[in-house]
Amino acid sequence: MGVRAAIALTGLILATGVPASGQGTFNGLCTMSATFSFSPPVTLNSPPGTWSMTGTGTCVTDAQPLSPVKTMSLNGSGTSQLMQCDALRLLGSYAIGFFPSPAPPPGSGALEFIGTAAGGILHLSTPSTQFQGVAALASLGALSCTLGGTTQITFTGAFVFVDP
Repeated sequence: MGVRAAIALTGLILATGVPASGQGTFNGLCTMSATFSFSPPVTLNSPPGTWSMTGTGTCVTDAQPLSPVKTMSLNGSGTSQLMQCDALRLLGSYAIGFFPSPAPPPGSGALEFIGTAAGGILHLSTPSTQFQGVAALASLGALSCTLGGTTQITFTGAFVFVDP
């Protein structure tokens, strides 16, 4: 996925907004930054490897009655069978938390990133569909990736979640 597609999806997410929730549920829209670290380095023809990720964000949620603005903390790790500059498919697990209360409870589940070193889609889910989130992310990491490889890429973008 190119940067243009990621930006277009970000615009779609922002235009759609966040659905209203019922009591005991949380929905939100966040701006986020996530740094992925890779071993071995991602190159034009790198072999499969491992990755880890840390991220933060500022979110607006429909939590009531106190301040709807939340801070998000996210981390994850996993392996990849496809880890190259022009094709990234990362699978693994994540843990997420939102602060301060009232906020969605901390959670964990499956993480999938599909894209390139320039951007992509991040999907977070739990087996029971208790938490679902998707982010459209872009990066300036493509240049360093194609010029010899990189061990880290920082993506930024919009993240929307539903926590029924």
